[in-house]
Amino acid sequence: MVDVDIASLQESIYLPVVFVVGGIIIAFIGRTLLKIAIMIIGGGLLSYGIYYLAGVLGIGLVPAIVLAIIGFIVGAVIGWFLIKIAVSIAVGITLGMILAVVLGLQENTAALVITVLLAMGLTYILAEKIIEFAMSVLGGVMVFYGISMAYPTLIGRQAGIALGFIVFFLSIYYHHRGKKKKEKIREKVIIVKEKGANKESVEEIKKLLEKEK
Repeated sequence: MVDVDIASLQESIYLPVVFVVGGIIIAFIGRTLLKIAIMIIGGGLLSYGIYYLAGVLGIGLVPAIVLAIIGFIVGAVIGWFLIKIAVSIAVGITLGMILAVVLGLQENTAALVITVLLAMGLTYILAEKIIEFAMSVLGGVMVFYGISMAYPTLIGRQAGIALGFIVFFLSIYYHHRGKKKKEKIREKVIIVKEKGANKESVEEIKKLLEKEK
């Protein structure tokens, strides 16, 4: 029987590096990775279910594969939709209850329900931004924890806090900058379309804007 020394494991360099590198990745592209993972899982589950059902019903191989592919696409969309719904429910109910208390509506059942529903609707619209922000927070915390494990001293913890905040704010700036570029591309594309430019001109503008990174 092999005894695992947790203390020595934490003191090793590998685990802190995993936390720091993983935290940076999650802070910057965590939402994208989560979306890809959820879409693959959702699409895969529905695709497998349809393929299995097709086999039970005796449908031919080719139609079953076609249906499975369609199911994968539908499942991918539904999977991310359900995640956004879950975020809107969790955050919306919490935010709605807080707003109701602040506004003194907690005793009025109808007003409370309306406030919660409005908060849920708002958080659904902002669900992707909320997930993005949460990933930035999680990434910063992971960086802090990784540095703290590597250097379990007061200075190490302070350095971890500082680096965690740096990663957090840099990732927020990165996401904001990316949105600004997308908006700029849309504006340019709309302008050239209004002027009757062809598709090649639009694609050329997109390439030029991408070079501004």
